[in-house]
Amino acid sequence: MLLPLEKILQQHQLQLPSKKSEKWHFAGMDNYLNVAYELKEDQTIHIPFEAPQEGYWCHIYDGKLLQHNLPQSVIIDTTHHPVSNPQNPFDALAQSQDRNHPTLIFQQDLRLKVYLEYCADTFLTSCVNLELQRDIHVWIELHFNGAQNGFVSHSTHSTLKQASHLELTQIESFAQNAVAIVQNSFSLLQGSYCKLFSAYLSGQHLQNFVLATLDRDSHIDVKSLLHASMGQKQIFSCDISHHGNSSESKVASKQVLKDNSVGVFDATTTINKGTKSTKALQSSHALLLNEKAQIHAKPHLEIYSDDLTASHGSTVGELDDQAFNYLILRGITPSKAESMLINAFIKTLLEDLDKEHKQCVISALGVEDEDSSL
Repeated sequence: MLLPLEKILQQHQLQLPSKKSEKWHFAGMDNYLNVAYELKEDQTIHIPFEAPQEGYWCHIYDGKLLQHNLPQSVIIDTTHHPVSNPQNPFDALAQSQDRNHPTLIFQQDLRLKVYLEYCADTFLTSCVNLELQRDIHVWIELHFNGAQNGFVSHSTHSTLKQASHLELTQIESFAQNAVAIVQNSFSLLQGSYCKLFSAYLSGQHLQNFVLATLDRDSHIDVKSLLHASMGQKQIFSCDISHHGNSSESKVASKQVLKDNSVGVFDATTTINKGTKSTKALQSSHALLLNEKAQIHAKPHLEIYSDDLTASHGSTVGELDDQAFNYLILRGITPSKAESMLINAFIKTLLEDLDKEHKQCVISALGVEDEDSSL
């Protein structure tokens, strides 16, 4: 049965954010409240899935964990504990009261690939909770696919205990006309470290929200790549709060926009009162490939302490005509020259990625190797 999105959310007991909320208004989600989606009943689903031949993996379809080859060192807890966060106006969209979302508890170092797939023409909420025990290092890839004509709301909640280290790479390759809200929330305890890289590659409307709280001596490094065309709208929002001394945050985003696509960078970092020796950096760099593409950048710092290092900035530019003409004069086709310059623009964003994760992103962008073009 097809129902307007607003009606579906009400049936799921999901409270909409106030329309006065700046982030809600800026995202333009009101445009989708009257769109009809199918409210799918819970049922056991079995679909063909080509499992990777190497490494650990798990397959989540329409929010349900169907298959996996996780080792015994990973505990799977299906008792869902809803996370309420009033600072995030989209949080309610990802909280379904009638689902048992999996929590993966890591007790040893591990590399893991998580495949999240969604069926067509439906409204879906999904959630994955991650918990890292002390002194371990975990690498995770999240791959999003599907949702043809659908609306997806997904959240990943991560808790990093003392001195743990998480490297999380997520690649969003939804169907071309999918609407998706993807959230990542992080709780970093003393001495923990998190590196998040997100590549937003496809979907009609992608809203991505990152929320992080930092304890003493904890660090987070957030990077995002927006690659939009053909009228796509991609929004990256980030709220980071420093609660402990010697905590550090870095937020960097690059956007490659063409046709009449729209990109948004909206980041807020808060240095709370009483914290010492904190460090907060923000940067946004956009590359517009024609006059119709748009970027809206809003870096923002809220500082309530004197003992810190902080900076933020934003740039908007076009392809370098001189470099472009130089390549053309040497026999390179215009399309190849443009791809080479785009590749050079985003390459610095990938430099700090783990080698395996870096290759994963490069492959998803259609690049044969590190020195190839998009």
